[in-house]
Amino acid sequence: MRRAEYPLWWRAWKKTFARNRRPADVEVAKFLTTGLPALVVISDAAATPPIGLLEECVARELPFVTISQSNSEYFWPDDSAAAGYRRLMPAARRCYFVSKANQRLFENQIGCELPERGDYLESL
Repeated sequence: MRRAEYPLWWRAWKKTFARNRRPADVEVAKFLTTGLPALVVISDAAATPPIGLLEECVARELPFVTISQSNSEYFWPDDSAAAGYRRLMPAARRCYFVSKANQRLFENQIGCELPERGDYLESL
């Protein structure tokens, strides 16, 4: 279940920094203008892929997969980000997770289950 309220420090941080695109997102967007890849693999060693990259792939109709490598009860996206993930993640060809527990936690964090075609990777 999604949290109803977030700590003040978290809301302040998100309002201050989250609106700006990450430099890596800008560089990838520039790279994508040079040609259309057959498949985009989005993995940045975090619980959630960067929304900016998901939006870029969806806008350009590029096939993509996500790899979520870590997750924590301490990270919960704000309502706006959760809504973005609910809208964008189903567009992925596959959503890979290092464990089924990480997949379930992510689904709780965004407030919906991913489509059945999503997969997870067993932890080693």
